[in-house]
Amino acid sequence: MPIFQVKPTASWLVAALAVLTLWQLPTAARAEDQPEAAAAPAVSEAPTHEQTAIIKVADDQGAALPLHTFCLSSDGNILAGVGSTTGEVRVYDGGGKLLKSYATPVKIEAINVAPDGTVLVAGGGKILRYSAEGELLLEKPAPHAAALTGNSDALREQIINQLKQRAEMYSRQVDTYNQMIKRYGDEVAKIEAKAEADITAEDKQKLELYKRNIESFTKAIETYKQYAERYAYKEPTEAEIKQQIENMVASKMAVSSISAAGDDVFIVCRAQEGYGFDIWRTDAQFENGTQTVTGLSGCCGQMDVQASSDGVFVAENSRKRVRRFDRVGELVLEWGSSDRESLEGFGSCCNPMNVAFGPGGDVYTAEATSGRIKRYSKDGTLLGLVGSVELVPGCKKVSIAVNADGSRVYMLDITRSHILVMSAKEAPQAEEVSETPVN
Repeated sequence: MPIFQVKPTASWLVAALAVLTLWQLPTAARAEDQPEAAAAPAVSEAPTHEQTAIIKVADDQGAALPLHTFCLSSDGNILAGVGSTTGEVRVYDGGGKLLKSYATPVKIEAINVAPDGTVLVAGGGKILRYSAEGELLLEKPAPHAAALTGNSDALREQIINQLKQRAEMYSRQVDTYNQMIKRYGDEVAKIEAKAEADITAEDKQKLELYKRNIESFTKAIETYKQYAERYAYKEPTEAEIKQQIENMVASKMAVSSISAAGDDVFIVCRAQEGYGFDIWRTDAQFENGTQTVTGLSGCCGQMDVQASSDGVFVAENSRKRVRRFDRVGELVLEWGSSDRESLEGFGSCCNPMNVAFGPGGDVYTAEATSGRIKRYSKDGTLLGLVGSVELVPGCKKVSIAVNADGSRVYMLDITRSHILVMSAKEAPQAEEVSETPVN
């Protein structure tokens, strides 16, 4: 984990107050004040699929197993990555019948199938390749692992800088909130200076809102003053630095997704510095590791990258977009925006969370919380709504996979160790037309 992290209650408060600041201050620039973009062709919002089944990943006694991720094999079977300290690949048919399983020496963080049908697994700073039958063919350190463990001086400097930044951040946040209180206070004073008869119903609503925001900021200041005092910078001991290095390496060693195209294997992991994510590319033997993309923005430790012959597609969830790169990391195009209302954009706090490919190279996107899946062309044109599943909401991984003909779409419900199944709806039957001539 990072060396410091704002407590959930505080981060939610900051997010809520930021939204209030953007949308409620009279001087704030709002989306509806901007020039309207040209209208895109209408896309049907009728879902093409519906949830039809739940595949429970459980042991022989029916107890849920810790399910971390899944993918589809080339023959349409489900490969579920489960386990705690070590891992296990459980193979189900498309309907959820357990066919076989095989153990892995690492806890499975990511899994995928290469173009040749072999199975790629990542976990514990390693990447492994298995045959379709479950035989271990290759095991090597992940390319970012060597860069992490061989750079202790840089990690030490990061830790000290982060400690200093943490102390400064809380103090700066208090100053920011004081500025917002003054700004809202000025707006309150303007309204209250009016004659009673001149105060409109809208003024009264604003007055109530501004006072409520002042109260919220005042409470936030008290919280951040406590944080500033608690985390005031002091020179760390060598033991503290060593422990923080171990924590940082463990966090940054994790792989959030693995994918392959041709002879290239791509993994995504936390950035060597800061809190973003990087993409690394290796050859088929997991050698010649090269960092191709850096600085991707994701939340909840999640960043999904899927590769195909069309490029490397990234669900950059914190920035509400899909990005497409070539194999060397050059940006080809990107699409998406924040939109909680229309089908075109991505809703909730951080979406899309995951991507997958369907027939013809179409790109499917998955949204956490809502369980919504949409389909795009590889150039980012919205093709329609696949549908929505019923899953435990939250900011988390929601891996998806599409079978060969697109008739079935699968989605991960990681909280309940479920894989949700969506099936294509039957096309409406055309009415019979009489061939009897009409006079």
